[in-house]
Amino acid sequence: MAATIHARNKISDWLVRGTTFPSITNWYIGLSLSQIDDNGEGIVEPNDSSYSRQEFPRSSSWYDSTSGYARSNRAVIFGPSSEDWGVVLEVFISSSPDKNTSGSVIWFHDELSPTIPVTRETSITINNRALTITSNKEASAEWLTG
Repeated sequence: MAATIHARNKISDWLVRGTTFPSITNWYIGLSLSQIDDNGEGIVEPNDSSYSRQEFPRSSSWYDSTSGYARSNRAVIFGPSSEDWGVVLEVFISSSPDKNTSGSVIWFHDELSPTIPVTRETSITINNRALTITSNKEASAEWLTG
């Protein structure tokens, strides 16, 4: 998953200017039915009561970074859906549990390939070690559905 411009700016400012890095306790993994741009904008999340961003504790959910990448150390599961969601195009990481929370910012995102059509009673699983983040713009992630 590539860092958004917001994330890259925060990391750069912290490194070279000594600014305070935002205090983030948990990350939240979400799904988008539309493409997300480098600013972290354009998200359309499923409109279903069975969908929610999945909490992903910041410290305990990641292996130590190697070669400029950090990998998840646990699976993330969405669903089962209670209705059709459409086609999931991207996955993202936010600092907020929902889009209505003040200060909700998208830090990382990645396109799914293949995309995932979600019909009623579909679950999506991002397997352990499949979620990979980097502060670089260029990155990739491996995704599996269940």
